Amino acid sequence: MDGKPVGLSHNLYHRFMWSVEDTCYLMDLFTDPQVRGKGVDRALIECVFQPAKQEGVSTTYWTTQEFNYEG
Repeated sequence: MDGKPVGLSHNLYHRFMWSVEDTCYLMDLFTDPQVRGKGVDRALIECVFQPAKQEGVSTTYWTTQEFNYEG
């Protein structure tokens, strides 16, 4: 889209319960409606998973509403 941002994600590393290891929570994921279904969402998710994995984080997770699916 001519160099304009088409999506964003926010994530947070944190400890979970009694674990001493960090986990990664994907807090927000947004893609411009004009590019949905074109792989931007998957690329953003990979941009969260890859660094987490490289830093030794074994769990990355997120929650979403039941109606929020590819349509």
